Amino acid sequence: MTRLLVPVQLDVLVVRDEHERWATTAMTQPVAGAGGPRRQRLAPEPFTELADGRPPGAHLHWAVPDALTRAGRDAVEPVFPVLPDRWLVVRLSGPATAPTRTVRTWLLPPGSGSGLPGPGPGLPDLPDIELPDLTPPITALGPGDPAWTAAYDNVLGRFALYDDLLDVGRAAQSIAYLVCGWYGRAGADPLTGADEARFWTLLEEFGWSLDPRSSGADPVPTSCLFHGSGVAIGWPQPRWPGGGDLGAEAEARPVPAEVVVAVGDTTAAAVATLALTAEDGTEGGRRDRDEASGVPGGPLVHRLTETALLSAPDRLDLPDWPARLDAALHRARFGHRPGRPVTEVVWQPSPPSAPVVDSPGPGGPGLPGPVPIPAPHGRLVEVRRPGPRTWHAKDPVVVLQGAGRGFRHGGDGRYTPTGHLVCRTTVTVLGVGIPPKLGLGAEALPDDPLAGLPVPAPDCANLLVELAATDPGSAPDLASAPPGRPSLLAAARARLWLLRDPDALPSGGLTGVTVVGALPSPLALTPPGRPWAPFRLDWSLGYVPSPGGVHDWTLDDLDFVPAGAAPAGKPTRLLTGSTVLTAHAATMAEQNTPLDLLSGSLADLAARLRGDPLEPVVRERGSPVADPPAPARVSMRFTDGAGGTAEAVDGTAPIAGYLLASPLDGSVELFDADGGGLGRLRPDPVAGTVWEAEPGTAAQVGGGPDRDVPNTVLAAVADRVLAADRGLRALPAHLRTLPALEALRRVLDVTRMTVDEVGAAGTEHLGLLLGHPVAVVRARLAIEVEDPRRPPALAVTALPVRLGVLGHLQDGLLGAFVADEHGRLLVVDPAVADLAGDGDTLPAYVNPSGTFTVQPGSPVMLTLLMVPGSRVHVTTGLLPRKAVTLERSWTAPALARISPTVRRGPVLRDPAVTRLPVPGRVRGSWSWHRRADPWTWIGDEVVPATAEALPPTGPLEASDGWLRLNRGPDPDYGALPLDVTCVRTVLIDGVRTVVAVGVDNADGSHVRVPVTQAAGLLEVRRLGLRARRPSGPPVPVRVIRRADGSRSLRAVEDGVDALLALPECRDG
Repeated sequence: MTRLLVPVQLDVLVVRDEHERWATTAMTQPVAGAGGPRRQRLAPEPFTELADGRPPGAHLHWAVPDALTRAGRDAVEPVFPVLPDRWLVVRLSGPATAPTRTVRTWLLPPGSGSGLPGPGPGLPDLPDIELPDLTPPITALGPGDPAWTAAYDNVLGRFALYDDLLDVGRAAQSIAYLVCGWYGRAGADPLTGADEARFWTLLEEFGWSLDPRSSGADPVPTSCLFHGSGVAIGWPQPRWPGGGDLGAEAEARPVPAEVVVAVGDTTAAAVATLALTAEDGTEGGRRDRDEASGVPGGPLVHRLTETALLSAPDRLDLPDWPARLDAALHRARFGHRPGRPVTEVVWQPSPPSAPVVDSPGPGGPGLPGPVPIPAPHGRLVEVRRPGPRTWHAKDPVVVLQGAGRGFRHGGDGRYTPTGHLVCRTTVTVLGVGIPPKLGLGAEALPDDPLAGLPVPAPDCANLLVELAATDPGSAPDLASAPPGRPSLLAAARARLWLLRDPDALPSGGLTGVTVVGALPSPLALTPPGRPWAPFRLDWSLGYVPSPGGVHDWTLDDLDFVPAGAAPAGKPTRLLTGSTVLTAHAATMAEQNTPLDLLSGSLADLAARLRGDPLEPVVRERGSPVADPPAPARVSMRFTDGAGGTAEAVDGTAPIAGYLLASPLDGSVELFDADGGGLGRLRPDPVAGTVWEAEPGTAAQVGGGPDRDVPNTVLAAVADRVLAADRGLRALPAHLRTLPALEALRRVLDVTRMTVDEVGAAGTEHLGLLLGHPVAVVRARLAIEVEDPRRPPALAVTALPVRLGVLGHLQDGLLGAFVADEHGRLLVVDPAVADLAGDGDTLPAYVNPSGTFTVQPGSPVMLTLLMVPGSRVHVTTGLLPRKAVTLERSWTAPALARISPTVRRGPVLRDPAVTRLPVPGRVRGSWSWHRRADPWTWIGDEVVPATAEALPPTGPLEASDGWLRLNRGPDPDYGALPLDVTCVRTVLIDGVRTVVAVGVDNADGSHVRVPVTQAAGLLEVRRLGLRARRPSGPPVPVRVIRRADGSRSLRAVEDGVDALLALPECRDG
């Protein structure tokens, strides 16, 4: 059997002073209660110390490979690899004059070596250690803590060993240790049953590589053997005869006064603060220079540095990069959880290689024949999409600079340029020294030192020979060393330690040292030292509350800012906790040189302030359960444009209609959701603002928007403008403000200047000629908080909300009406109101605040004025900014049909031919609508005037009227026909009702489509469904709209619904 030899780092802490102080690090073992799951504190209390200290002796602790601490993911939850559960610990000791080294062994965990045949040098059991039963197999989480293996006290007897050294005595000598681990549980080894392809795949997944010098022609390894060693350890003092100062233990603990601490909302924010902090600990000069650049939101250099550390995807080469940058940094301060997935049926187009056919539609200008287009092949497929995410604020992060970052965890690949951990398949190091004295390792060992132990042989025996060959304290010439200096062989072996620090390695390599065989990774060879691998930070802080709660804060462009001075007084609460430290800050910031940075979040700080229980839940089998935070989200959904509350999905459009402000006469024209003209609001010098019905329609005495506009939402928008201006006319002249109609036009114009309409709205409308249509959109906004405690404050706390972002070019919100109050136009930003006023007083019709309030759990209906095809952003400060896009399919057909009218006159026209100058190259025709008398409309076709002078042939007449562009019809490319072969029905009030249809795709696949989704696909003319019959041609399926706005499908011919004649769809 060939084994893969995987290095591990072994740290040996020698305690010589029993009065040293040590922190408590042991995790309490979870104990299941008889009554089911219960909460139990498992982590040690912060700032507590071991009552009895640590006993003198050697404390061994080895780190499992990084690859075994990273979780994979199955279909449900992360899965951690199983850790090796059998370990052999070997100690070499003895005076420098002894011909061979003394060998002592331990087998871990205690009891694993029971029943050993015959006497031997090993001590297989450690009866004074009681280990909890951790079943199923042990992983890096242990009983439920990601840092479980990092604490010596947690894994004592599993991945740690205490050697009291009492049997060694007090004579000065050198000690060395070897740990050798493997899997005792059948099938737990990741290489079990691996063929060559699987072996190389696992090596790449684990970040391991194979040393070609040691593998040779060996067969593919089928199991792992983990090994590490600690050498040249002096006892009872950190020196030994023949070693000179090789036994000196380097101190890695930092000087507390030299540790720099930074706290930020995120790791990147804290690291950026450290990077930009001057030596005196201030940022003042830099902040002044950055704010002088005019970029809002804080110091520019700090924001750019934080963005670079986060690798934020938002591009900085776009014109609206400041808004994108701020949103990305704000979003990084939140964590999220995926929402509940939803399933829907969508049309999957055919690939680009589909055949090309001729379009049946008419050709346009310059296209005399049919237009070649790809064949509309594809199929209906069922897709599963993630639901909207829920968010929670992350706890603040603390970053320590100069705290002595260790590489024990997460640094296995630091000795190779590629970041891989170099492994071997054979042990070939037999001796290290200076020719002709090589100091073969086997010469320092007794014969067969591991006889009788149930360990993987001969690999563990060969690793012991390698230990004796690389250990300076096992050199055979120690007795001949000069006083105070190491022997030649000991000094030569100590030069191997330079491999652990490539910067200290001479350019010529290990000159003067001969190695017989291939050395292991430097990770597996630890010189003497005082181990320092900080993994936990205990913290304490004071909390000063904000007495007014949310009222002490103001929602700025993106986040909350204090409304006044910070509250004075001493902290009312003292909070303490513990944080797991990682090298995340260092890996985020470092390029080529490792940085001494450690970071960790102030875990559960928000939960402590809320008074939430912090103890994990322990299940009956004794392992803790993660208690996720109570997240929240902003729910912004477009709703039925007809005024209902149903969500705009499956073909239901949220468009109530369109507004079109004329650049010629100051009017605002109204169109329905399909693009048909309804009428206009027009300024009048006498009445202020009047309503005019669409030219060519019968007028009613006293008619208004409520009579001529069928959509109640669109009618309310127009009616409130009329009402506001009627009230304005009733005021004395000195109290009158700007008319509401003019204020509406100015707000739309000013806000539109900040929108990139070229990339958002499309080209269906003639914006440069007749103005830009504004879509009137319905939406529902809610702030949802998933808090099972349901605190009373949620029911009475109103949170400010801001709609739209001026600095974002794709944000097309021009104004909004909140809670169906169509008499108050909310501007996107107070700056809009200032510019729209332009020295005039805005009417009460305009709400200049830019914000409104929402109570969590209470939805608010909105009427939005948006640029078609754009998006709207929702800013709450408490959650990341949310963007919702208005789909082009909702607006494109109507924009292509909108035919605005322009009131002109009087014009001189020939009674026989109406010849007027009109723009050319416009798809459609022009008409002139005029009144023959107060009750009769006449529409004349307009003949475009030319540059030629054509004298009239008869008398001319003066005419007032409306010039209208009649848009040409869109080419009809048809819909792809698909057959319905089965239905799913239910009884509703005793009536058999179709709720889903089974559709056969062209490729033979079958998919079941809910009626609501099928209706949506039919209404956008993407598909043409047909009910298949046993005989005769299939019957087209049509959408029927009920009075309540819901839709159903029918395929009626000769009074019979062909859908109900189809068989029921079978499950699956």
